[in-house]
Amino acid sequence: MTIKKILLNFTGNTLYGNSITTVLRIIMGSLFIYSGFFKAIDLESFGRAILMYDISPEILVPYAAVVFPFVELIIGLFLLFGYRIKGSSFLSVLLMVFWIIIISISIYRGKTFDCGCFELERFGIKEEIGFPLVFRDIVFLCFLLLVFYARKHNLSIDKLIEEKRLRNI
Repeated sequence: MTIKKILLNFTGNTLYGNSITTVLRIIMGSLFIYSGFFKAIDLESFGRAILMYDISPEILVPYAAVVFPFVELIIGLFLLFGYRIKGSSFLSVLLMVFWIIIISISIYRGKTFDCGCFELERFGIKEEIGFPLVFRDIVFLCFLLLVFYARKHNLSIDKLIEEKRLRNI
């Protein structure tokens, strides 16, 4: 099989949902759950990370530190189980664009600090603000866009609901 055929198979079928979009949805949902969970169990640390970005008034940081982790958890659960995929993938795309912009602004300002994205410092891995982080988030954004634009989703609650609705017609 040639590379051209592989690429055509990949891109041609993703709009109708296939195993690739299913795996991407599950991976991205799991990443959002992981990220939200570790932020939620250490809100103070996440609040300090938000302060480092220097993008909002200090009085709003505690609210953001509470809201973001739980939004990520909910989006992650919806993506993982395939419920309300269009809405949850759209919100995840917005979040990813937001973080790409915020990280890019920090790079422009010359700041370097741990981004607080996945709390990987627990495992001895640094996630410092920089172009590799922006590149990673752009890749994640592309994955989420594939999930968003897929018309059908395998292994999802949405698919079960659609099949039940079609049987009742």
